[in-house]
Amino acid sequence: MSTATANETKTIPWESTLRRALAVQEIYLQHKHEGVMNTFIYRRFVKPQVPISERTFQRYLEIPAKKLLRKYYNYED
Repeated sequence: MSTATANETKTIPWESTLRRALAVQEIYLQHKHEGVMNTFIYRRFVKPQVPISERTFQRYLEIPAKKLLRKYYNYED
C-alpha cells in the first residue's frame, strides 16, 4: 500500500476498487454521447462486463480514480 498513516488509510479506496472504477469510467466514456442516458449505458455496456449495481455504477463515475491511483499507488497510463 502507500506510506499513509493509519488514519489516512481508512479514507483511501482499495486499489482494486479504483481499478474497477477506472474500467467502468472508460466504458462509460466510450459510449457517452449526447442524448444517451446513463441507465442505458449501464444496462447495455457496463453490467454485462462488470457485475455491479446501478448505484455502484453512479458512485464509480464520481470517483477521480485515475488521480487517486497515481497519488497512492504509483499508477501510470
